[in-house]
Amino acid sequence: MHCFEGPEWLHLKRGRESFARGPVVKVDPQGRCAGVHVYGLQMIILKAAEAGSSLVGEDKAFSAGPTMSSRIESSYIINLRDLDMKHVKDFIFVNGYIEPVMAILHEREVTWAGRVLWKHHTCMISALSISTTLKQHPLIWLASNLPHDAYKLLAVPSPIGGVLVVSANTIHYPSQEMSRSSFNVELDSANATWLTNDVAKLSAKAGELLLLTLANDRRVVQRLDLSKSRASVLTSGITTIGNWLSFFGSRLGDSLLVQFSYGVGASMLPPGVKEEVGDIEGDVPLAKAVTKVLF
Repeated sequence: MHCFEGPEWLHLKRGRESFARGPVVKVDPQGRCAGVHVYGLQMIILKAAEAGSSLVGEDKAFSAGPTMSSRIESSYIINLRDLDMKHVKDFIFVNGYIEPVMAILHEREVTWAGRVLWKHHTCMISALSISTTLKQHPLIWLASNLPHDAYKLLAVPSPIGGVLVVSANTIHYPSQEMSRSSFNVELDSANATWLTNDVAKLSAKAGELLLLTLANDRRVVQRLDLSKSRASVLTSGITTIGNWLSFFGSRLGDSLLVQFSYGVGASMLPPGVKEEVGDIEGDVPLAKAVTKVLF
């Protein structure tokens, strides 16, 4: 049991009694450690007990998803204020590194929509290499001049790697040139999940489904292609299950289990399951058909 409440931990709150959001927990893709963001500016690193016992497992039925538990060996706290990180918005573990790498989206100097004429692009990403053995976390790279309304990071799967930055109406891949989207879309409070290594599905606040394709040569992302799909439920969470299913969780409507396929083919669903097939609007190289299963 790792407890960070009580009189001996009051110094972590720095005199505050309430915070904008509760603890946020995210796990390294290889299950080597986990990060817990608490009390605004404190990051707790939880190390897995053994090198062969990770915090994530392999689902034999779908080849994805957690199937086993692991014991936490030790933990230590990173004070983000000491690293000059203020106003943390999101963090994620990045794929493709020997050691766990945590990318943190933060804003050094707060601004808002009414002051963008004088102060804008105030967000930045700082990537820390987490050494759970030495309990060290050196800064290995950073990306600055990101929009002030950026709010979410999405780790790009291997072999591409890197992170996507989602803001209120734009998507950024740091250090790469991006083509503008051919339509206007509101991305505030959007949820996202990966269908393949280079295709992501986004569910916008208004219920629109979007497909984001990373055009790449397996080494460098050349551009981002965004296209609209059909509307769906207003989601509060979205995740991929295995190689051909996505789950859309909704608090305002029916949750959906969505089947996707690469090219038009036969359905892989069992007999008797209701399915609705919707064609993708626009030029999308993958996922030509989407099948929805209503609960």
